[in-house]
Amino acid sequence: MPILRKYMVKVIEIPITEKPTTPVQKHLAKAVEELEYAKAYLVEGKHGEVIRSIRNAIMNHLLTRVEEIKKADGSKQKRRFLDEGIKEALLANIPEEARRDYEAVLDGIQKRLRSLLNDHLSKFIHLDTGKLIRMPLKEDAEYLFTTTLSLVRYLASLSTGG
Repeated sequence: MPILRKYMVKVIEIPITEKPTTPVQKHLAKAVEELEYAKAYLVEGKHGEVIRSIRNAIMNHLLTRVEEIKKADGSKQKRRFLDEGIKEALLANIPEEARRDYEAVLDGIQKRLRSLLNDHLSKFIHLDTGKLIRMPLKEDAEYLFTTTLSLVRYLASLSTGG
């Protein structure tokens, strides 16, 4: 591999249960599965497919709840939120005295995932249809992959109790 490519790919472990037993674990496991596809596409240089897999992980497994929000100018906008089952299951592992802090942490993760969708992914892929708008650079694919991987790894770690 080092001879064929000018860079190395590192493997990062994500803790998930072998056989997901709850919907939360299934959502996280599916997000991890999409990230595994993204990693394989990244190694193959298929940057459009990396973007598509990351979109699927975020929209179909992490930010599954969609609400219509009224903006200050009176217009309405759809906004995605962290899957309620994931949020509640993760908070169930947190001691009561730290729950408020972790609600803020999960809110930050939710905002970061939304930002990845709206501010970066949407420049390359139509979020509703999944059609590629333009081909991302390798650096864009790597950034989106590593950022999403880091967030999913953290959520998976919380879901397994550390």
